[in-house]
Amino acid sequence: MSIANTTAGHTPAAPAGGASKPSPGVLFWSGAILSLSWIVIFAVQVFGAKALITPWYLPIGGTVSALMVIVGMGRPRWWRLGIALACVALAGLEWVFLMALTVLPDYTGPIMIGSTIPPFRAALADGTEIDASYFQKDRATALVFFQGRWCPFCMTQLRELEAHHAEFGRVGAEVVVVSIDDLETAAQTQKDFPHLKVVSDQRRELSTAIDLINRGSAPDGGDSAAPTILLVDGGGTVQWLHRPTRFIARPSAAELVAEIEKQQAP
Repeated sequence: MSIANTTAGHTPAAPAGGASKPSPGVLFWSGAILSLSWIVIFAVQVFGAKALITPWYLPIGGTVSALMVIVGMGRPRWWRLGIALACVALAGLEWVFLMALTVLPDYTGPIMIGSTIPPFRAALADGTEIDASYFQKDRATALVFFQGRWCPFCMTQLRELEAHHAEFGRVGAEVVVVSIDDLETAAQTQKDFPHLKVVSDQRRELSTAIDLINRGSAPDGGDSAAPTILLVDGGGTVQWLHRPTRFIARPSAAELVAEIEKQQAP
């Protein structure tokens, strides 16, 4: 047998550990699908799992997905270029959404730990007038300010608080939710969340006294109360105050209950 014949009949072995790279088409379409998948995951997080945490995976995953589309684009046909530009634009919007559009101003108002609820007049959803004495009834209160019924993240927060009302009852606390919605809108919110106490601060006396009015934050260009939570003891004294960095992130009901228990501990 000649050396030439031996060489020609031999099939070279694949390099050890050599894995084949994904084809450009697979990379392109995987990136395009992932670009949309992050938005679906975010929607499931907020409205399915009711987890109001900052979704850093959204812009980071969108950026990685856009890079996958660009690398796998291959021949720059017009439709591939359009999909790539759409993925890049979507990733950019996700960064703007998280880093700018959802950011709340820092709280610089007059309320501090040890402050009392300032004088105000507002109304419960049934029209009953209340003032600062409402929070001096020898029971703890989780005072939750939300932007309004138009805010889907606020409604998710209220649903979670409603679902855990028994846990607040166990620690002897009442959950009072406040917005500057009118009385009719507050009544609808009360109907949706019967175990919460809904307050209409339509005259803005409470929100203004605590300095929570966020100018121009409503979809129509109007104002709203910046999402803020105060834990108030039975004497009307503020024990804890929380203003989230972004309105899409809020403490969970379990975290609030744990904080109430911490404040009640001797």
